[in-house]
Amino acid sequence: MHEFSLLYINFQIIVQAHILALQEEQKENRKLCGRCYNKKYADYICVDAMGNLLKPDYLSNSFQIILQNYHLRRIHFHDLRHSCASLLLANGVPMKKETVSNDSLKEKIEEILTPYPDPMNRNDFRIVCHIGTRTSLYLLQSGLVPCKNNGKKTRCYKIAKKDVAEYLYRRESDPMRYTPPSGWYYNYPKHKKPAASLERKLNYTGEERLLAKEWYEQQLANYPDVLTVAQVGEVTGYQRHTILKWCSKGLLKTILQTPRYMIPKVWLLEFVTSDFFNEISRKCGKHYAAIKEISNSSKDR
Repeated sequence: MHEFSLLYINFQIIVQAHILALQEEQKENRKLCGRCYNKKYADYICVDAMGNLLKPDYLSNSFQIILQNYHLRRIHFHDLRHSCASLLLANGVPMKKETVSNDSLKEKIEEILTPYPDPMNRNDFRIVCHIGTRTSLYLLQSGLVPCKNNGKKTRCYKIAKKDVAEYLYRRESDPMRYTPPSGWYYNYPKHKKPAASLERKLNYTGEERLLAKEWYEQQLANYPDVLTVAQVGEVTGYQRHTILKWCSKGLLKTILQTPRYMIPKVWLLEFVTSDFFNEISRKCGKHYAAIKEISNSSKDR
């Protein structure tokens, strides 16, 4: 290359710091992705989390292909902004984003509870929370919502309004915490215990967390260093929509989100040995089978 063809650019300090940070991020991504990382563009800055070169025209080109496939007239992707705004307004969506703060949520809950006595009976509790009889019994009998039981056959539960308010507030951010386990509705009202121990979970205070990690490492041995959602489903036994929900909420970390979620094996191992995964109320059959096998291996040691 001729010396006069070289182009020198004076970057501002903030730009230089950002580029150096991107280089460090790429190093971490190479470690996470292992053999799945594309090293062809190792000297490039504008690459995605898996090392693939970012193409500025990807969106516009892909949009034209979609139009051709569905025999639609040729338009620019940017033209959709007008139609989108019109449709949103027609459906009552305000132009300004409305956010509900924690304080306003608490005020709303207090307003809902105002007409009811303190303490409340189970029927009032069920109506306020918009839940069924069986769900209300699960919440009270399991202790998830504190209550007093006077031992009578009817009207035996008394629930403080502050505990109901706490339940409504926490349910907004963590609904799975209050989900009844599999078999609860099916066995009501006789409350027979399920044939299998469906509520079982591992004891992560002991060595079972390490055993769980070793067990899942064996299951993942033949998988690539970065997995798709479908492959995560094969390992965990959960459906695609459940895994996508974990990814979108940040519960299961992903290294790539577009055009599809990609999950490094290292982060998947962290997830399947986390307290959240262990305490899922409605576990799938494969999850229960894994718990049983890990528990048996713990007893054999």
